[in-house]
Amino acid sequence: SRFNPRNLPVVLFTDGRNETLDSTFPVIDSHNFTDQIWMMTLTAEHVGIPVSTVDLVVNHWRYAQGRGKIYPTECYNEFKEEYVMDQGFKLRVPSEGVGGGSIEENPTPENDKNESELQVPLEGVGGESIEENPTPEDDQNKLELEVPSEGVGGVSIENDQTRQNDQKEYLCIGLFADNCNRILSLARGKRKAEELGLELCMVDSRMNDWYYSWFDPSPHVKITQPGEMVNCVRNMTGKQAYYHDFKNQRAGNPFLPQLAKYFLPRKDLRERVEKAMATTYGETPILSVHRRNHRSCWWRATEGTYGRNVGGGTNCSKSTMVTMCGLSYADVQSRFNPRNLPVVLFTDGRNETLDSTFPVIDSHNFTDQIWMMTLTAEHVGIPVSTVDLVVNHWRYAQGRGKIYPTECYNEFKEEYVMDPSHF
Repeated sequence: SRFNPRNLPVVLFTDGRNETLDSTFPVIDSHNFTDQIWMMTLTAEHVGIPVSTVDLVVNHWRYAQGRGKIYPTECYNEFKEEYVMDQGFKLRVPSEGVGGGSIEENPTPENDKNESELQVPLEGVGGESIEENPTPEDDQNKLELEVPSEGVGGVSIENDQTRQNDQKEYLCIGLFADNCNRILSLARGKRKAEELGLELCMVDSRMNDWYYSWFDPSPHVKITQPGEMVNCVRNMTGKQAYYHDFKNQRAGNPFLPQLAKYFLPRKDLRERVEKAMATTYGETPILSVHRRNHRSCWWRATEGTYGRNVGGGTNCSKSTMVTMCGLSYADVQSRFNPRNLPVVLFTDGRNETLDSTFPVIDSHNFTDQIWMMTLTAEHVGIPVSTVDLVVNHWRYAQGRGKIYPTECYNEFKEEYVMDPSHF
């Protein structure tokens, strides 16, 4: 209504911190931050944030190329022809540009060989149309998205099997968000790979350090190196993998056996944490409580008709989820501690007033804390949190079935318990 008088196609470049507003845009770019900054200098017109230094830099680089239209115009230096530089900006992009600008329609052969074409996803983040409950047809269409020739994160992906280093057939995925969301992307991607009769390959080599900080090398997941060629017969972005079979309403998320079967933390991490647990808390059974005070907790708890429960339970009410976002020690004692176990709080530290109501607050690092919460006698989680979704699966695999609020999580079954040798 304010900034698009030419009715140009719109592409959003976002920090991803407000999914509700982001989802109102038809196209969300998924390139890395550095690439995105230069992309925003190449568009026909641009809408910036006056308080952001990102758009201050983008504006200068746009003016240097003679691209003077940036909104809101009253918040930026007025464009002057003297700002335009004669530097031969020869980047090759599609003839319609990013967001509709016509840019360098006749590049020189040298530029054509040296510069790759920037690609804008067709729909959603990373190219996918995000569905809460995709139909099989939608799911099939999502898996057939084309991966750029340079791959995700710089990995060269080829389908010519005569040029493969590895002749196996893979479902290739990127990773989504961070930590527990990434772990869920891997586990759900693995489930989809099994459904398709394929191996799983994590193609974003930028995530390799993250992967090995959590997991031991595994024959069940192919980790690519920069420039390695793999036979990706199907492709999913990290977000597509994360949302595969994902339901956040009362239908419940199906239990995910692959999470504990293939994606337990590294053995040395588990052993270190188990020693730290014994040293810090002894052999006494304890009740662990995970508490977060991020503002997203409340809007997820109240989202839609039923709220955004990711835990898998079918009777999790909005009022329960709201309570869990503002959990106090008194709440825990009155609702979730019938055995009167010693209570240890694992918190994001964003509400010192509520945190201070707990007698013991754990101070280990986040990675260690996640495994610690799988080792306690009983656990209180937050239904909107993927941290507790991961913790719950790892607890069930060890036979630790009690997690509160019980109505918000998949029901414990003996078949979920794995042989102790797995650990």
